Amino acid sequence: MIVLKGAARLQFEDGMVEMKVGDFVNIPAFRRHRVDWTTPDEPTVWLGVRYGGKIE
Repeated sequence: MIVLKGAARLQFEDGMVEMKVGDFVNIPAFRRHRVDWTTPDEPTVWLGVRYGGKIE
């Protein structure tokens, strides 16, 4: 997950990750997380890429 515009904060079971433009985080499959906050004064634009696993 990479932030292309805006900023965000992700909540994981073991803590928070603050993200701004250009920051990225690799979230392993099935790891519990949620978006806790995004910038209120502009849209937050994300790019998420799923990889690995079986393609059917």
